Amino acid sequence: MKRLFTSIAIAVALSVGCLAGCSELPDYGSEVLERLSPALEDAGDLPSRAFDKLEEWLSAPDADGESGEAEGESGWSLPSFGSLFGMGELSSVDDVVLVPTDDYACGYVFDYGGEEFIAYFDTYSWRVYDSYKITNHGDIVTICQALINVHPVYGADWESLRTAEDMAYEWEQHNRAYQLLPVNSHWRDDARNVDLDPYDQGKSFRDLYESRTSE
Repeated sequence: MKRLFTSIAIAVALSVGCLAGCSELPDYGSEVLERLSPALEDAGDLPSRAFDKLEEWLSAPDADGESGEAEGESGWSLPSFGSLFGMGELSSVDDVVLVPTDDYACGYVFDYGGEEFIAYFDTYSWRVYDSYKITNHGDIVTICQALINVHPVYGADWESLRTAEDMAYEWEQHNRAYQLLPVNSHWRDDARNVDLDPYDQGKSFRDLYESRTSE
């Protein structure tokens, strides 16, 4: 079944790649075209990004629990059309519904892609658990904006406030670390969750790694 879905996804990837190169598009309606436009802007790179997503999906565990990764996390799901072509799940910050889990306005849960995520604010920073599972840049920015709408986070100078974009950059550096570090590295375990705090503002993957390993 998984191979069937893969074949379908590959066919869609190639079809959309060809569609992006056409000079004229059928009138699907302004809303649909608006949703598709981020994916169609870079027509030349579209098929390669689709295959990258397929490769990432194929490395996920099958229903019997077997996986290309040594972690052995169970379960897999067919990626959505939007996730294959760089389109996010979220259209606005209103789609991020932060539900409090305590009486102190610190713990929250929110749904994303059919899964529940935990976010916790601890005085100066937000921590998002299992953040490595969220990879779409636009959606990460939207989630960060929803978080700082509730509790702003100071910048590295402790005077300015962090923006959703620079918090998203930090989040993506953690994602990169999670993808690149060896499975048995405890740094990889740390990277599965992101702490959006003043100290790591603007730091690259290399900066984060060197700051951790030099301690």
